[in-house]
Amino acid sequence: NGSGGTFLLGDLSGASGSVNVNNNLNVGYLGLNSTYGGFIFGGGTLTKVGTGSLTLSGTGSSYTSATTVENGALIAGANVAVSANGPFGNASTAIALGDATNESANQNVALLVGGAFTMARPVTVGVGNATTATFTLGGNSANSSTLSGAITLNQNLVVTQAVGGTVT
Repeated sequence: NGSGGTFLLGDLSGASGSVNVNNNLNVGYLGLNSTYGGFIFGGGTLTKVGTGSLTLSGTGSSYTSATTVENGALIAGANVAVSANGPFGNASTAIALGDATNESANQNVALLVGGAFTMARPVTVGVGNATTATFTLGGNSANSSTLSGAITLNQNLVVTQAVGGTVT
């Protein structure tokens, strides 16, 4: 289903495959917890919506536009570099926690590292106006997770780590 140049996807899962994002891709409307190991390419944006979690582990993703978490959790299943292919595409822009264009949809928003990986991309927490959403950043496994990119705080932030792991 497409709406105003946006492709609406209830779930994205599987060990391999490819998704071409020419415009905008909103993933997660079904609220499921899923993992996708394939790659995403193109010049469009990726927005995580819905209450579930989406783990992206494909290291060949090369989409070049924004990554936004509007609701639920987006989890890095591999290293996230700046301006290099990885699970959140090939961009240097900040990953946005919260969506200024749809602030009422911002609920429990989380960006997590799902293993002994480094997230080097910058992160902007709480774009737009004040909201009642909860914004969470941290690790999702009993490993050492590293957040090395700049973090811009526009809202309160909860930092979390799974038992047995560390986050730096």
